[in-house]
This record gives sequence, structure tokens and C-alpha cells, in this order.
Amino acid sequence: GGYAVHVGIAVLVVGIIGSSQFKVKKDLQLGLGESAAVGPYVITAVEEKNEEARPGAPYTRQEVLFRVTRPEAAVGLREAHGEVSANAAVSATGELIAELRPELRVYPKQEQTIKEVSIERRIFEDVYVYYAMQDQQGRYVLTVFINPLMVLIYLGWFIMLGGGVFAALPIPGSKVGLAG
Repeated sequence: GGYAVHVGIAVLVVGIIGSSQFKVKKDLQLGLGESAAVGPYVITAVEEKNEEARPGAPYTRQEVLFRVTRPEAAVGLREAHGEVSANAAVSATGELIAELRPELRVYPKQEQTIKEVSIERRIFEDVYVYYAMQDQQGRYVLTVFINPLMVLIYLGWFIMLGGGVFAALPIPGSKVGLAG
């Protein structure tokens, strides 16, 4: 059990270091239908949905659908450079990775706005979209994060937890701490 805990710590540390060293963060301003390259992906603002406060709901909601794709042209560029180059045409077509729906919730009685992040968890990376606001030109101000190796962080915690539980279990027939 103790060995498993140490292995879990090692996996966790590799996940934290890898995630912090190879993460991608990009601030964007997109209008409806506009796209931008972020790492190996293209982020496109697809639609906006506004919802007024319903009976019993204390807030109004503005949700924006962002489509995350991996364009065919980016696959070769990603392998060569790790990111879509500025010379590559930014296109919203290609392999669909995720449809993310971050939102703004406005609570009029408290005069407070809460920003809900949208996350796509994938095997080797997580894609986050943080929608901050809509500017005066109607463009969406957002931040996109691509955090690789997050699975190692989760896996490390589970290995540590499992090892700790295993180490704490009384095993029948074992003689711990008593000299015969």
C-alpha cells in the first residue's frame, strides 16, 4: 500500500509538471461565425442564446456555443510545430472535438454576474472556455485553455487513495508489530 501511494505521488507530479509546462492559453475576441486558432484547434463562435429569468430562477442567462474543431490542415502542422501557424487558413471545418457552452448568469437582485466555464475532458487533455463578457461591438471576449496530461493528475489521486486504503486495511494472517 505504501508503495502504491508513492507511485501515485509520482504520477501526480508528472501530471502537474506536464500540464503546467505544455498548457496553451489564448485570449480571444470573436463575433458570431468568426474563428481563431488555439493550439492545434480552431474555436468558432456558433450561436448565442439569451434566457430571461423564469419563475423560481433568480437569474438571467446568456449562453454562447463555441465549436472546437481540428482542421485537416492543422493535423500535419500540429505534428511539425505543435500549433497551427498564422499562415494556415483558419477554418471551422474538420474533426469536431467539442461543443462548449460557457455562460454568464446575471443576478439582478444581488447585482452580481457569475461566469460559468465550459470544460471538455478528453483522455490526454482538457479544453476550457471561459467567457468573460460581450464587448461594445457585440464580440465575445473569452479565454481558451488547453491543459494536457490532466488524466495523470486524476489517476495519481486515485492511485494514492487506493494505496492508502490498501495500507490501512487489516489483512488476516499478517503479524504486524509483534515479535513472536
